[in-house]
Amino acid sequence: MSSFTLYRLSAQYAGQRVAAMAKRLRVNESGQDIVEYAGMLAIIALVVVAIMALGLPGIISGALKGAVNSITSPSSSGAAAKP
Repeated sequence: MSSFTLYRLSAQYAGQRVAAMAKRLRVNESGQDIVEYAGMLAIIALVVVAIMALGLPGIISGALKGAVNSITSPSSSGAAAKP
């Protein structure tokens, strides 16, 4: 057998193996969505815990209050802000 024939046979075998693995993955999806949702919930919980641990709610709240006050308060020229 030539090396090309061996290469062609190994490529065909590899293609068959990939097709078999893809079929097996499509068949064995039961319960996978629950695991994905649990993973997403865990990531969201970690983000919320990190935000709380860093004290970001107070920082964000202060920044928003400052922005609202700068918009609604009278300007330095004495003219009132228009609603």
